Amino acid sequence: MNILFIISTLKHGGAEKQTVVDANLFAEKHNVFIIVFKTGELKELLSNKVKLIVLNKNGYLKTAKKIKKIIIDENIQVINSSLFASMIISVLSAYKINIPVIWFFHSHEYDIKLKSKIAFRYFSKYDCLKKIFFVSKELKQSFEKNGFKFPVFKQDVLYNTYSVNIKKQKTKSEPSKEVTIGYIGRLIKLKRVEYLIDAAGYLKNNNIMNFKIIIIGDGELKNQLINYTRQHNANDKVNILGYKSNVDEYYENFDIFALPSREECLSLALIDACIYSLPCLAFNAGGNNEIIVNGETGYIVDSKKEFCEKLKMLILDENKRKEMGKTANIYCINKFNREKRLEYLEDVFQNLNKIYADE
Repeated sequence: MNILFIISTLKHGGAEKQTVVDANLFAEKHNVFIIVFKTGELKELLSNKVKLIVLNKNGYLKTAKKIKKIIIDENIQVINSSLFASMIISVLSAYKINIPVIWFFHSHEYDIKLKSKIAFRYFSKYDCLKKIFFVSKELKQSFEKNGFKFPVFKQDVLYNTYSVNIKKQKTKSEPSKEVTIGYIGRLIKLKRVEYLIDAAGYLKNNNIMNFKIIIIGDGELKNQLINYTRQHNANDKVNILGYKSNVDEYYENFDIFALPSREECLSLALIDACIYSLPCLAFNAGGNNEIIVNGETGYIVDSKKEFCEKLKMLILDENKRKEMGKTANIYCINKFNREKRLEYLEDVFQNLNKIYADE
């Protein structure tokens, strides 16, 4: 098959990373193209079997016209799109030639403008749009509650999968005397990374000193977080390392994974941490409780105080960390299985292509 993925950017983010994972998987057996309007750090993770096309987005209709030509020239048989601009443009590109389109929603769209909401509702009715996937049950319910009114028969839930190398499991020959708490993600407001710095202060005030916190990621708040660490005298315990492409190496050396976000849909970083047999700590937001089984594979918390208390508990209980991490690994390999996702999506693509060919 000739498959086209359209996504606005290859900057680091959940939707972008899942698109790269899917494109790489499909490129093993199919001809795969990715159209982006801006490149980014994730470009280096793209398989050389994937054909990357960078287009200048010059208005929705003009850009759709350019993509339509690519669809025809490359004999594209199905289009997979994520993020607002890409999703709208994908339908504009495909509807006259009736190429099947799939939308993937990775975020809540809480702050979406009314005109964008109307655009989503309007274009969701187009015949060429065959499927609307949400990455968690909570996200699907959120869109229903907020009145997007997508055609019910087009909607479904399809979980993200892990992005790390499943063959490289965390294997420490002997426990370290220093417990490493890890975070991997964007450094933006909704991630509340400052909670990790506050947690360092809490732990030190409770005479817990055998820990360090490693923060991997980049974003608009990076410099502020570095200053915040300095102002709170946490430099001895908190290291902000910036964006890293080799995240497997960091997961291998973490003992606990902590995600303080106030909003998540289905965190790839959280899933990856579970694959690396890490006990995970996250807030009761979005799809976090679809990844963490509270009290079994990690903890779901409701306050910063509870966040800090559970971190303390896990630092002090090595057996609990090992037990939860092992359970998390088994649970997430089964629930977010890469091969199952690939098989399911391939089935969807093949069926849509068959319908299109029959028409």
